[in-house]
Amino acid sequence: MPQKLGFLLYLTYLYNIWDNIDIESGEWVSARQYLSRRLEMATPSSYTGHLFEQEVLGPCRLSWNGDYTPFRESLRLVEKGQSGDPSDPESPTMNDLHALIAIALEIEDWSELRFYTALGSPLDQWHGIDGFFVFRGKRVTIDLTINPEKDGTKADLVVHQSELDDLEGLAQKIARRFQN
Repeated sequence: MPQKLGFLLYLTYLYNIWDNIDIESGEWVSARQYLSRRLEMATPSSYTGHLFEQEVLGPCRLSWNGDYTPFRESLRLVEKGQSGDPSDPESPTMNDLHALIAIALEIEDWSELRFYTALGSPLDQWHGIDGFFVFRGKRVTIDLTINPEKDGTKADLVVHQSELDDLEGLAQKIARRFQN
């Protein structure tokens, strides 16, 4: 019993006075802060990137065997595999974004602008593109992410979760891509 008590006192001592450098931030933190941060990082989030993408973009209902598919063929598969009308996206978020882009582009016939979700398709798996808009022969691809640090991608635009709080700003950014 005394050995256990001694060990517990030692751990309490370390917990209360020991300082450590946080590897990620490079700052000195107390053991309590350090352990708290470690615990937060180790706790899995139930909201994954895949769930986020499905909620925002909607599912792509495409039959595919998982083999590598070249880029252009992947685009054709996604375009043919859409279950709904690409000019009227099923996802409420993408439907709103579609409307805002159409307004920004001053389109009279909104069916000229189409959105294709590519989740789970070869375009997503092999080419890093979660979806794309098409307008008058031009295409703007997007990669949706919950990772605030992500900036490099194969898609034309990385769309961070925080950008969905300003759909008008995002619509303007996409519209500018079509106008260039």
